[in-house]
Amino acid sequence: MGRILISILQFILAVLLIPVLYTSIQNFAQHFSAYPEVYKEFFLWGAVSLVVMHFFICKPLAVYQFGQNAVSGLFKFASPLDKFFSFIFPFYLIIIFLLMYVIMILFKTGRFDPYFMFFAGFAFAMQLIFVAQEIQEEEGSTLKPTYLFSMTLVTILNILLLVLLFDLVLKTFTSPHFSYSIYNDARGIYEAAFQKIYSIYQTAAK
Repeated sequence: MGRILISILQFILAVLLIPVLYTSIQNFAQHFSAYPEVYKEFFLWGAVSLVVMHFFICKPLAVYQFGQNAVSGLFKFASPLDKFFSFIFPFYLIIIFLLMYVIMILFKTGRFDPYFMFFAGFAFAMQLIFVAQEIQEEEGSTLKPTYLFSMTLVTILNILLLVLLFDLVLKTFTSPHFSYSIYNDARGIYEAAFQKIYSIYQTAAK
């Protein structure tokens, strides 16, 4: 009975988070368009390369698992949340951006930026695809409420982290504005949905 209630709660939370997920993706697409052209191009090529490799060549599962184990090890003190932290802190993505930042500071050059962006896109896509696969394999239910809730939350948090990492290398501070845009747009969707439901209720009550 307890598991059923938890599953119902997770499903409800997943549905409630859909507007936040939608506005996160929508705002990131707009935000992404403001980045340097070379960043956008190579990041997308990296993401596409991972998808092609994963579905048509080979799955870099061992590479992914090494990164997950590294992050889980760092957050072992927070067990049992260490696995969740490994979902929301992509090991390779963070390392790539930190290396890029260090090289930009030490050598005052952006000549390697396209390569870093390519591997950043590759790492970002790898994180989302393998996390989705891992959570889905652990879910036994047909409706998969844990998968729906977890992947919705993980995707939102990974997008927020990605914007923060871009801020680091671009020396900008757009994360607060980006987060507020998500909040504001999601609130608009919630309000519109509530007004629609209330209108239907009033009509039915007459």
